[in-house]
Amino acid sequence: MTPAAVGPVVTAVAACRLTPGHRRFGERVEDLEYARSQAEQAGAALRPGLAEQPAGNTFEDMGAALLAASAKAWTAGTAGHVPPAGPVDVEQPVDLLVLAHTAPDFTPTTLAAAALAERLPGEPTVLGVTEQGRSTPFTALRLVTSHWRRHGHRRAMVMVFDQSFTPYANEVPDVWRVDGDGAVLLVLEAGPDDSSGSYRVRQEHGVSPQRAAGRLRALLTEADPEGRARVLAGSGIAPGWIPAGRGPVRRGPEGRPSTGVLGLLPGLPRDDDARALLLVEYDSELGDLSLCRIEGPGA
Repeated sequence: MTPAAVGPVVTAVAACRLTPGHRRFGERVEDLEYARSQAEQAGAALRPGLAEQPAGNTFEDMGAALLAASAKAWTAGTAGHVPPAGPVDVEQPVDLLVLAHTAPDFTPTTLAAAALAERLPGEPTVLGVTEQGRSTPFTALRLVTSHWRRHGHRRAMVMVFDQSFTPYANEVPDVWRVDGDGAVLLVLEAGPDDSSGSYRVRQEHGVSPQRAAGRLRALLTEADPEGRARVLAGSGIAPGWIPAGRGPVRRGPEGRPSTGVLGLLPGLPRDDDARALLLVEYDSELGDLSLCRIEGPGA
């Protein structure tokens, strides 16, 4: 008997890095007025020379770049863990679109959610995840699962953004500092639970830096008792936190708080011995420890 198609299954992943934007922030008067208003309310200052400086890429810019790249040629198929796929089927409707980012778009007046939803077939519900620090992609995946089961979705897309430009002069904690503009796209479709590409997210909150290493080891053991899974660790995970002898470990780069772990997925080397992927990240500012297990072909 064929299992019923139920939960979201990751079927493809695409990622891109973008060069700095070429337009000036002050070219849109409404953006400059908005930034001034927000800075005044928060008692913050704007960056000097803001109207003349080149801006970064908006979420709409990055989302459009992801769709364009994935439509030409898949950069997905994570080493056999996520089923290989061809170009995105632009005719297949999308039920849910989730935009996830550490901080709000520097130009919220562009209405990125509505603009990107219009580029997709169907009439997707649009949800957003922000101000979750390094937990951002994990929270987004949990949100997809919850919404999926409640509304019976068949196809969803998650776009995760790291945006380096900000019009404000306030200091940003090092753990959330972004070194450039980048984005990752996840495509999720209906499929049997526990099949290749299905996933489960576990998050713990209020975890102090002193307890983080011990809690991470406990979560790794619970998720993968045999220690065979490939571990993808974000830059918030210190090297000594992952016990020696576990499956292969790859580490995300600094300066990509939202996309660092997911950005490791495209182009992973083929490894048939790794039955699953374990994505892990820790945010010391928020005390959030996150783990996502993505089932492999050997599950």
